[in-house]
Amino acid sequence: MNTSVGASISAWLAQRNPRERQLLYGAMACLLAALLWWVAIAPALQTYRESDAAHSKLDAQILAMQSMAAEAAALKALPAANKAQTQTWLDEATKRLAKGVLTMQGDHAQISFAGTAPETLAVWLAEARAVARLTPIEAHWKRDAGLLWSGIVVFELPK
Repeated sequence: MNTSVGASISAWLAQRNPRERQLLYGAMACLLAALLWWVAIAPALQTYRESDAAHSKLDAQILAMQSMAAEAAALKALPAANKAQTQTWLDEATKRLAKGVLTMQGDHAQISFAGTAPETLAVWLAEARAVARLTPIEAHWKRDAGLLWSGIVVFELPK
């Protein structure tokens, strides 16, 4: 069937005068060039144009990951805090949180807070991780009116 279609197209083109055939060939060449641009060249060119921005973004992500890895290695290298030091730190640090309440429950410490600024909470959590060597095992937070936060954080105490 393909040969009969090709043959009928060839016969139809043969019936056209030379000028009309040239116009048809030119139109097919333009369509083929447009299709080639649309399918192959334009997507590759777009990817090439975006590559510098994507490369910069990936470099920034790599630097952030390397920074986090260095921080994790530094934290691992620190000596483990004992339970008494951790409890002392928690008693003192909880007072810096707005309406902070510390509740000890066996090997867990639960800190409730209300109306705490996000910057204060971020610094407090960073200190809990770096100074007291605490890692949150549970957190329930909600944003109050404005930019203040309320909720609870549960830490597992060192053994």
